[in-house]
Amino acid sequence: MKTERQKQILIIEDDTLSRITQKCMIGTFSDMNVCAEFDNAEDGIEFLHQNISNVDLVLMDATLPKMNGVEASKVIKNKYPFIKIVILVPYNSDKQVISTLFANADSYYIRDLGQDMLYDVLTQTLADNGSIDKRIQFSVFNYIKRLPEKDYWKILNKLTTEESNFITFVYMGLSRDEISDRLGVSSAQLSNFIYSIFEKLVYVVKFGQFDKELVYDLF
Repeated sequence: MKTERQKQILIIEDDTLSRITQKCMIGTFSDMNVCAEFDNAEDGIEFLHQNISNVDLVLMDATLPKMNGVEASKVIKNKYPFIKIVILVPYNSDKQVISTLFANADSYYIRDLGQDMLYDVLTQTLADNGSIDKRIQFSVFNYIKRLPEKDYWKILNKLTTEESNFITFVYMGLSRDEISDRLGVSSAQLSNFIYSIFEKLVYVVKFGQFDKELVYDLF
């Protein structure tokens, strides 16, 4: 009977203890293997260039020295769009969490993942089911609710009707469950709205349509 190939995971994490912990946890997963580990993005990307056929997913810290995880994910996805990326985010503030979502990753999670949760995140991401940690989604909700009204409307003008309704409900202070009921979608499906809205939020920021103070506050 043919044995299915283990999925190869590249770890890029500058904190030694976190890197060892991640490697040990993945080492217990029978269908996955850590193919390499690095403490900086530059060496990790160089390894990827030389071993692209042997890497399925990059598990990467957002706050790396020199080239950070956000920049590195853009470099990787630009050249290798088929490589899956999971970004691990420190939960220091809404501002830092949200700025990480400007990475071109598949999944975004707070870095304190336990073994079972890490396995689920990696498995789902490898299966093209990228997702966002609920705590990060909460940060998004908080950020949107704090937007000055004039900037809130600048985003609203670029959204679809469903997305506009979604962000309006968030701005009104409704809970996830209340928003799900109003839109007629599952709570899990709200992640799709968040992804789409942030793509458009990136556009608005990129082309300077926010006040400078708001951009500085975001980053």
